[in-house]
Amino acid sequence: MLEKLASSRFYSYVLVLIIGLITLLAKFYLNGIMYGLDYSLFHPDGTLYTFRTLTWLGNSQEESSRLISSWYTTHAGKMTNVIPESLYFDSNPNWQLYKYRVLYSFISIPFVFFFGIYGMLFVPAISYIGLLIVILEIGRHYNKPEIAFILIILFSMSITITRWMFINTTDSLFVFLASLSTYLLVKWSPTRNWFFMQLVLVAAMSSTRVAIFYWIPICAVLFLKNRKQAILLGLVSVFFFAPLFRANIVGTIGASSKEGSFFHQALSFFRDALKVLVVEFGQLLVLDRVLLFLAISAFIVSIAHLQNDSSRYFLALLTSTLLMSILNGTVGVNFRFELPILASLTWVLLEITPPGRRFTR
Repeated sequence: MLEKLASSRFYSYVLVLIIGLITLLAKFYLNGIMYGLDYSLFHPDGTLYTFRTLTWLGNSQEESSRLISSWYTTHAGKMTNVIPESLYFDSNPNWQLYKYRVLYSFISIPFVFFFGIYGMLFVPAISYIGLLIVILEIGRHYNKPEIAFILIILFSMSITITRWMFINTTDSLFVFLASLSTYLLVKWSPTRNWFFMQLVLVAAMSSTRVAIFYWIPICAVLFLKNRKQAILLGLVSVFFFAPLFRANIVGTIGASSKEGSFFHQALSFFRDALKVLVVEFGQLLVLDRVLLFLAISAFIVSIAHLQNDSSRYFLALLTSTLLMSILNGTVGVNFRFELPILASLTWVLLEITPPGRRFTR
């Protein structure tokens, strides 16, 4: 039956939409504190994105912060006590970084206008379903949509993916944009149109979150195919990243000690980095064996098929996103920073599986 549904483009889209909506509705009704972790819809990081959207809608800083403080009291998980004044542009030091992350807040404006603060969940929901559609399209590219459906179902069972893909932060949008970039890599072309679409994604992702950890490994692998494209994309990504140095992004690195000798600092860094990685994969082992199985499978396949572009991109992205997680230094975020690998993970597994029969509809 799955094969028959996959053979029709229309019905396959409908099935993906149904799977996505069921997953989102389940998260909507079952969100909260689970296993001591915050699986709520409204995350502490989301206060600033929501604050900016509300001010862009014409609310004053005082009114916007009051609305958020009241909302989080009854709708948030762990962070239910938000001090209104802590959100102001001139009082919260995080605005040094967040002021460059404009895309999510901007495209959420119409949804917040019509639905209030719940409107901040529309872009994450659309992005999550968009990710599932991209996975289906990668499957269609390799004539394996039925296998893509199996991966979509497994992703929908992952509490890690649903935890971060349906909250009022940039995570879902960033992962969706990364999946679009990966789909373009699957369909790589030396043409200007291909390059222009990737340039647009560089700008979009850089306006969503720190994107340098995504684009540098992409450009490093792309360099083996087209040096000009790789160098130009790399330069543009660095251009968008440069303003963050003025925002003292180095000062936000958490997994290191800034005191003592160089040896002491290096030892502290490696100790904290190891702690981050052990907790990161330990949480998957305990809470999300589905995603852990898929990640390990893709890693083993990639090592065994290093000649494949998909393997090189996956391994480069996995290494870079793990480094980002280490540098962030936050322990126990449940594979949050590694989620941009989902589309490349899909690519790896689809490329090595035997092809199905060719669908014509």
